[in-house]
Amino acid sequence: MTLLFLCFLLLGACLLLEDRLWLSAQRLPRNVSLYGEDLSSASFEQAKRVIGTVVADKSDDVIVIDVGEQSFSCFRRELGYPLDGSALLRRAKALNREGNFPMRALSRVSSLFRETRLEELIFIDEVVLGRRLKEMEKALPATAEDARFFFVEGGEIKILPEKRGRLLDKKRSLAEIGRGIRDDEGRRFTPVIAENAAPAVTEADLKALAIDTKLAEAVTFYSEEAENRSVNIKRACALLDMAVVGPGESFSFNRRVGRRSEERGFLKAAMIENGSFSEGLGGGVCQVSTTLYGAALRADMKIEERRPHSLLSTYAEPGEDAMVSWGTSDLVFLNDHPHAVVICAAAEGGRLSVAIYGSAAEKREIEIVSEIVATIPFTTEVVEDPDLPEGVSYTRSAGRNGLRCVVWRVYRENGVEVMRETVSEDLYAAKKRVVVKAP
Repeated sequence: MTLLFLCFLLLGACLLLEDRLWLSAQRLPRNVSLYGEDLSSASFEQAKRVIGTVVADKSDDVIVIDVGEQSFSCFRRELGYPLDGSALLRRAKALNREGNFPMRALSRVSSLFRETRLEELIFIDEVVLGRRLKEMEKALPATAEDARFFFVEGGEIKILPEKRGRLLDKKRSLAEIGRGIRDDEGRRFTPVIAENAAPAVTEADLKALAIDTKLAEAVTFYSEEAENRSVNIKRACALLDMAVVGPGESFSFNRRVGRRSEERGFLKAAMIENGSFSEGLGGGVCQVSTTLYGAALRADMKIEERRPHSLLSTYAEPGEDAMVSWGTSDLVFLNDHPHAVVICAAAEGGRLSVAIYGSAAEKREIEIVSEIVATIPFTTEVVEDPDLPEGVSYTRSAGRNGLRCVVWRVYRENGVEVMRETVSEDLYAAKKRVVVKAP
């Protein structure tokens, strides 16, 4: 009995020693491979080189996804496949090294009898893959349609019921395509399409939001003669329209409208940037964010992020504009009411309107008051042009005064003011007048 105990004790000591040696070893277990490349007992440095090279090469492989009658060609990396092997290397290093001592010992024993294919451990970013599948879903010849709000003259709210139809099964498609991209079983995939499927948003869902009245509306005007600017305004409105903001939810203009790029339908047009007027992609989108800002203020939304332009805009009162720029400036507000709200945006015939609808229980009598507290006179710069005839001059850029202003949100009941709060204190730079004349 004593001898048996000593044998068990010796065996345990040997296993503990082996475990310690394994944890300090800088190598992978036996029976490890990556896309057929043998990495059994490879050192960490060897594994790093092989994994990095193989994963980087695979990320440039072309994958074809067939949706309906259309085919989409994408690189693996565009479908959530990693750009390099750093994450996979970390997982490989952790093989048989995670968990407690018995778990590690069992893993090492089992690895002697089965192969570990590292490609099965590759993480596919399903957010990226899901985003691409959503873009591809538009190619389906017929799809189920979500229920949606629509608004008629006089502000009446109605609901258009959902429609059953063909629908891309995102959950199953993500799993099947993701597995195929990871395991390199093929280069061509077809998403799972459900027939006669119910959409994500139903009429019952919208009725449950208890949206029954217009809380507020803001209107600005634009020139349709500036064609590119008009296109940008209408494009931003289309992306903004019908956004639902749940109770306690923050709404981000940039997150909803997205990056302003040519691929997404935006054009170059006049915009205010870095204290001057210039041409840029998405010029005019700030007028949409400004109009939304006006509606959000009047609908009693809590403004969490907003930035004014450096110069006065022509379409809003001082202090009532909201500049947006992808990656730097955003308009964010919080719906801190008990009920959801929906944003309705439209641009037609030079009139841009943004209305916020919600529950009548949250409707308040609100006025936005902007007061100019100081004026900043513009300066004049004279530039000589030797090509001009003697005595000739012209104004290249008209000057405009800058100003400092304060904006209040005034709450009334039956026309009587009951409270006011300071919304912002803004400073707008003066715009220099530039005169060109002969020497």
